Amino acid sequence: MAISLGSALLASATAALGVGSVVVVATTSGPWRGGAREAAHENTPVVGSAEVPAGVVQTITGGPDSKGPPVDGPPGAARFGEPSGVALRAGGQMIVVDFLNRIVLTIDDQGNSTRIGGSGEQGTADGPALTSSFYGPSDVAVASDGAIFIADGAGHRIRELRDGKLTTLAGGGQPGLSTGSFADGPGADARFDNAAGIAVDLDGTLLVADYNNNRIRRVTRSGLVTTVAGTGEYGSKDGPAMSANFAYPVALAVDSTGAIYVLEHGNNALRKIGRDGTVSTVVPRTLPFTADSALSYASAVAVDDVGTVYIADTGADRLLKIAADGKVQVIVGRTGDPGFVDGAAGQAKVKGPQGLAWSPTTNSLIFVDTGNSAIRKVGF
Repeated sequence: MAISLGSALLASATAALGVGSVVVVATTSGPWRGGAREAAHENTPVVGSAEVPAGVVQTITGGPDSKGPPVDGPPGAARFGEPSGVALRAGGQMIVVDFLNRIVLTIDDQGNSTRIGGSGEQGTADGPALTSSFYGPSDVAVASDGAIFIADGAGHRIRELRDGKLTTLAGGGQPGLSTGSFADGPGADARFDNAAGIAVDLDGTLLVADYNNNRIRRVTRSGLVTTVAGTGEYGSKDGPAMSANFAYPVALAVDSTGAIYVLEHGNNALRKIGRDGTVSTVVPRTLPFTADSALSYASAVAVDDVGTVYIADTGADRLLKIAADGKVQVIVGRTGDPGFVDGAAGQAKVKGPQGLAWSPTTNSLIFVDTGNSAIRKVGF
């Protein structure tokens, strides 16, 4: 995930913006290996590591009644503010950032949540993980060695959580709204302007969607920041990475070939940076917005182990799949019809999803149902 959005902003975006001269197909069976059961209107959280049936949505923990100040505990007792990003460790443990409560937490294989970083106070203080502070954590990524990296969006910093300590890997300056700051360089000398989304590249370096700078940045494990794509100008120009334009890039994912997928709020589009450094458009923008053929402030993207791309289409309250033939399929949710319903994916309801992570061990897509303050999954 990415940048956290208020419901009013999403509502206005849904009414005004859109993309995609592509076909969108609502489906309850096409993307799944098996059948789907009937929708359940009473969501019962399930064991976090359990394999969910194909074509079925299940809640792991949280829900509309779980919204509030942070409380650790099992499903039903835990409390979340506005979870906005999720990543998985090698063993399947979920790492979640809670934008509103300004914390990082783990969710184990029983669905129990435990805070591991952030005091809940707003700030940029490093130090012992539970007494340190975030300004507005928006996304999270996990390296192969287990290190946790947090995009502290409006804090304009990339933070690292390791061995019970939180440090600032890169970025600095005054936190808050758009600062207009941009600079490559080492550690605290570098500048981001809303480090909204983060992903780990194949070589272990970090990729950052620098939202207001309209650029994709790279951060080495030593904190050196460089720009890998984007001129900084707002636009939709494809071509060589350093001459291409982006419009508010918000989320990133890397596939097994090293191609980088970029979601944009400004263009309401999905772009791709190939291994050869060429930027292309996968799902283009189109106007006016139409519910079944456009992205609406999509805020998370993930790629599974065979290269299938998934999108959390935040403003339209749905999850999408980009099929091999380029068609966009609605796999979870009903366009513009938010709710909180488990069961058959075509009948399930979500509300403003903002985080995605593919789980190869359970063959499922973990998603952060931000508007419902829940962590949920759908099986394949």
